[in-house]
Amino acid sequence: MKKILYLLLASVLCCALVFTACAGSGQQGSNEPAEAEAGEAGAAETDLASMLLGAWMSADADGQPVPSNDKLLFRFDSATEASVASLNGYPETLYAWNDGVEAAVEISGSKVTLTSRPDTQTILSDEFTVTEIDAGAFTAERRMRLTVDGKEALAKEEQLRCVKVDKDHSEEIIGLWEGRCTSEGSAFDDGQDHRWEYKEDGTFVYYVQDGDGWALGENTVSDYFVAGDLLCTRWENSGAENREAWEIAIDGDVMRWSGTRQDEAGGSSVVTFEMHRVEQ
Repeated sequence: MKKILYLLLASVLCCALVFTACAGSGQQGSNEPAEAEAGEAGAAETDLASMLLGAWMSADADGQPVPSNDKLLFRFDSATEASVASLNGYPETLYAWNDGVEAAVEISGSKVTLTSRPDTQTILSDEFTVTEIDAGAFTAERRMRLTVDGKEALAKEEQLRCVKVDKDHSEEIIGLWEGRCTSEGSAFDDGQDHRWEYKEDGTFVYYVQDGDGWALGENTVSDYFVAGDLLCTRWENSGAENREAWEIAIDGDVMRWSGTRQDEAGGSSVVTFEMHRVEQ
């Protein structure tokens, strides 16, 4: 009888050990998919962060070309740091001169969020859900929110396509240039050459023809900055401030400008300039 009880007890103990082992094995297996998904998500974020490194300029918004004066240049320095440059900021609420405003970056899956403070009262949040990206361009659903003193001042949603910018002309542009508008018949074409002298301190001097020589223009304030291949300028004339942005290309001693401009009817046209470096 005792022998039968011992055998019965041994059988129960074996069953308990087998059940425990199976349960443990099942729990380990159930964690594997979650761990794999977490690993894939982390790898995707790392890949996106590495692909975003460098400078990107807005090209199209909702399928339409972005006017040059509204261009944005995003420069990703790392997975957590970036900067944003723009000519006008957001003139409806913040007429900023954004020469590379620092931004904090957060990446979660395909979502990239840039948060910057153009000034002490203003917070700009740019959220991009990236749908396509390669070495030359990315497309994203953009949600922008601008708050001033804690209150929402501006919000925008659009599909934005940005193109990679591989060159930075901030040093090449320094010096004296002479040239004219090459878009005949445009509002910028006066049929004459002009001169622009770009200085290292971020100011420029504008010259107009005066007989056989050159005279200073009437600008009282003339500032500029170059972000990638985007030249942003502002100047004051007769008390009014003016701003222009141009996409530029410099090849040796030749510089070309191209700018997409909107007209009052809502159409757009491309204006071009060409100039040559003047030895001083």
